[in-house]
Amino acid sequence: MRKHLAAVAALSALALPAGANAAATITFPSTTPVPGPGGAPGPDNMFYPELSTILGANPVYASVGAAISLTEAHILQFDFMGSESGYADTFSAAGMSYTEGTAHDPGENHFPGGTPLWSAYFAAGDLAGLLNFSTSDPLGSAATVGEQGFAIFLPSLFESGTSLQNGDSFYIGYDDYITGDDNHDDFLVKVTLLPAVPEPSTWLLMILGFGAIGYGMRQRKQTERIRFNFA
Repeated sequence: MRKHLAAVAALSALALPAGANAAATITFPSTTPVPGPGGAPGPDNMFYPELSTILGANPVYASVGAAISLTEAHILQFDFMGSESGYADTFSAAGMSYTEGTAHDPGENHFPGGTPLWSAYFAAGDLAGLLNFSTSDPLGSAATVGEQGFAIFLPSLFESGTSLQNGDSFYIGYDDYITGDDNHDDFLVKVTLLPAVPEPSTWLLMILGFGAIGYGMRQRKQTERIRFNFA
């Protein structure tokens, strides 16, 4: 039995680590510096200090033409991070939505942890049209991935086509009224990538574990002895 368990341990060591496979890729034609204190274009992003802490100095954002693509089915976990908007903006995905309050001055800030919204299953493929912002501003515009009002906040050295791993997070932001603004701080959401099914390493450990249990039960049964009790 000990030899069998040792074999199980050896095979388990060969299992792939959970984060070895790419979970998603982010592509874009160009990026724009997130406007910080005194920065351009437009007014300062209210959450520049928090984004700089998370993403590193001089964070950027990708907007028009950007894409987020899942390499395979995943669970996406959404957290509300903050809002500078004076309107009731809404984030929606997977048939669920969250609408912020109507007045935010100086703003609603939930960094660094965020306020949990929901988690949902997404099939592999492009997320355009699946992650959406909208607004109560009559002059504002709704936006999804790849459109002007939708931003993906990134580290300054992030390259187009870079892969994200299971457990990684990225941040998205909304401009409910583009003209004269363009800082994407009207509604910020954190998106975390979680595996939709157990990793190959998890399946391997489960199969080997059941095998070890079955082998042990069989060995125990074979070594049982029948005893007679004579009165």
